[in-house]
Amino acid sequence: MTTRRCDNAELARLAVAARAGDAAALGRIYECCKDDMLLFFRKWIPGEAEDLTQSLFLNLHASLERYHEQGRFRAWLHGVAMNMVRMALRNKNRGSPTTLTTGMAVAPTDTTTLFATRKRELRKLIPRLPRGERAAWELHAAKLSNGEIAARLGTTEGAIHTRLSRARDKLARWLTGRAETTKV
Repeated sequence: MTTRRCDNAELARLAVAARAGDAAALGRIYECCKDDMLLFFRKWIPGEAEDLTQSLFLNLHASLERYHEQGRFRAWLHGVAMNMVRMALRNKNRGSPTTLTTGMAVAPTDTTTLFATRKRELRKLIPRLPRGERAAWELHAAKLSNGEIAARLGTTEGAIHTRLSRARDKLARWLTGRAETTKV
């Protein structure tokens, strides 16, 4: 049996009903979105996709308190899922020393120091990066190699190197307020 895909208006109505305690609405959201979320998690963490999908929907009732009807429900749900991916990748790497990722395997000393001393500001700037650069940066921050990042994002290692380099340059420029960064 295939399930009918819900449109954004229906999902918004279901979210409001589920937030008010309607278990049937929560079940319908699951039916409408489970396949999309499973594919999303498989892209990021293939070995944990089923567990993450289950966890997302088991805890969705609590997350719905933060949903506001201003945007599309699917986009909001993908944001919740992306936060779960970030947490899962962080947890995977616990036990290894945590260092601030500069976006390059070996970065110029001045950029590394800049990022290390302004971590809080850096975290606020990362969402401003274009989607491809941000995705590469976040996976690199989770200690994945360029090859692993390329495999997850469906591109080449060279493209990942370019994305990380551009992201590093933009972040350094935004942190320092300079119009351009100088390459060392």
